[in-house]
Amino acid sequence: MSLSRGGVYGSLALMVLSLTAGCSSSQDKGASGFLAVSVAGTGTPGVPLRSAVVTIVGIEARRADGSWVVVDSGLPARVDLVSLANSAGSVTLPADGLPEGQYTALSVRLSRADVTLERGWKLTIGPPGNAWVAQIPVDFAVVAEQETIVGVTFGLDRTFRPDGDDVEFDPEPQIGSVRRLR
Repeated sequence: MSLSRGGVYGSLALMVLSLTAGCSSSQDKGASGFLAVSVAGTGTPGVPLRSAVVTIVGIEARRADGSWVVVDSGLPARVDLVSLANSAGSVTLPADGLPEGQYTALSVRLSRADVTLERGWKLTIGPPGNAWVAQIPVDFAVVAEQETIVGVTFGLDRTFRPDGDDVEFDPEPQIGSVRRLR
C-alpha cells in the first residue's frame, strides 16, 4: 500500500488525536477550585539559629476517597522559617487548581535545610532518602471558583534540635489554619 505525503500526515494526525482523546488530568474533570498553602515558623529553635531555609519540593492533597492530587504551583520553594518566626509572618505559595471536593490531609516533601547557626557556621542538612515527607491530617473543602488557604506551621523547637555540635532536623509541621477566600 502506498500513501501520498498528505495521506501520511493526515493519518499521523488522526492517530495522535485518537491516542490523546481519552487523556486528561484528574484536575480537568468536573468543577475545580484553588488551593494555596501558607507556610510559617513559630517558637524558638532548640538550637541558636540565624536562619533555617527549607526547600519544599512537593505538596499533595489527599481527597476523601484516598487518592492524592499534586499541588505544584510555586514549587520548589525556599522558605526561611527563622525569619518567619521572628516576624510572626508567613509565605503563601501561589494557588493551584484542584478538583472540587473534600480533602483529609496534606503531604509536604522537603529536600534540604540550609541552616546558619548564631556563631556563623553554615550547615546543609539532607534527608536520609530523597526527601523528608510529612503527612498532616486536615479537613478542608475545595469549592468551585473559590480559593482555600491551608496554613502549615513548623514549630522551630520541634523541628531543630541540638545533636552534639550538629543540628538535628526533624520536620513535624502542623496545620495552623484553614480559610476560604470568596
